[in-house]
Amino acid sequence: MSEEDRGLLQSKLILVGQYSAIADSQFGPATYRALTNFQAVRGDQPSGVLSSTALIDLHERASFMFAEMGMEIVEDARGQMSMLLPTALLSQTENTRRGMAYFDPSNSIRLETISKPYADESYESLYRSLSTENARRQITYKTFNASRFVVTGYRQGFPFYIYMSAAPQSSIGFSIEWDSQYDEVGGMLAVFMASHSYPLLATSQSPEAVQTPQGFTPTVPRVSYGTGFFVAENGVLVSNHHVIENCSAIDVPGYGAASVILSDADLDLAVLRLDDPHSHAVATLRTRDIELGEAVVSVGYPLATYLNSSLSVGTGIVSGETGLRGEQRWFTTNVGIQYGNSGGPLLDEYGQVIGVAVAKSDELYLLSSIGTVAPNVGFAIKTGPLLDFLSIFRLPDTKPSKEAIPVRASVEIARDFTVQIVCSTHAN
Repeated sequence: MSEEDRGLLQSKLILVGQYSAIADSQFGPATYRALTNFQAVRGDQPSGVLSSTALIDLHERASFMFAEMGMEIVEDARGQMSMLLPTALLSQTENTRRGMAYFDPSNSIRLETISKPYADESYESLYRSLSTENARRQITYKTFNASRFVVTGYRQGFPFYIYMSAAPQSSIGFSIEWDSQYDEVGGMLAVFMASHSYPLLATSQSPEAVQTPQGFTPTVPRVSYGTGFFVAENGVLVSNHHVIENCSAIDVPGYGAASVILSDADLDLAVLRLDDPHSHAVATLRTRDIELGEAVVSVGYPLATYLNSSLSVGTGIVSGETGLRGEQRWFTTNVGIQYGNSGGPLLDEYGQVIGVAVAKSDELYLLSSIGTVAPNVGFAIKTGPLLDFLSIFRLPDTKPSKEAIPVRASVEIARDFTVQIVCSTHAN
């Protein structure tokens, strides 16, 4: 890879929370750990070499985070620094003695730019004073060289990160501090900004002048998530049509790329097949209809951005024999259906699939139209329409259990045939 591409790869790994060092284009143990950690998150073999599918996934996840944060190039004249700033998060500003402060409306995460002339304090002296512990400040990490230094720790119990660079006439950099609600974001943001912040006086001449990293597309999220489950051998799986609609590439983490072989927008069902079939478990589809009040277990990958693509489980009952506006092919459940659950299986007390998660109630519509909401109202496609849709496929002849099993046992069964689906789009 070129030096530029190596730096970009490290920047993407920072944005997905896997790389905690400044992007310097130098590959070493920290980069290798970040790569293998990202592969582990995806369910891939941790080799340190990303497949083309994994590279696409990394790009899409990083671009999504870049867009969510509202990253924009900001030239801070008071702080004498040019930087990529998360303007959607740090939307408030105020002047400080040495630069500018950028913070969220609750002031729970705060970044301050710093420009300190050498006439006031030398670069080396500033490092010594900022890296010395006292009653208010505990230091957890520090590193220093002739061009920059980093100090991290806790100030009155709150995490902080300080990055300073040695400019011709001043020490220039920033400090960022956050409370517990930003624990996952604060450290990532600090390292990303340290990788893409430079003294303003360098930006007119220096090849290191800050710019939007090539390959990021901050205007539109370029990835979406759903759930699916295997229904036949040779990598055949089911999901919703709306999960795979308009996808330019589909990835099943842990299994690789997949292609759509059958889809129906009216039913909102789709059949996919792995491009490179792996061995896998297969779901048992129940043939008899649902029963009002029977127990339901949902399994899927909701809210992937926030839950780190973890398998999640919900329990409830069949609360209605039809779906939205009396849709006969659906049933209603009080299991919470969230974004990312779509296409996932709902199981009965025997571990059989009795439905495909498809939608949740539109709470904003309900609030505006009738003045209330309906929490934990979700909808699923019944297995009758699903079996009709799958009639052209050779489904395995499986014998369902005749005895009810614990929820944990159902989840362990479903874990082996339930997968996440990552849909990549390339629209600008």
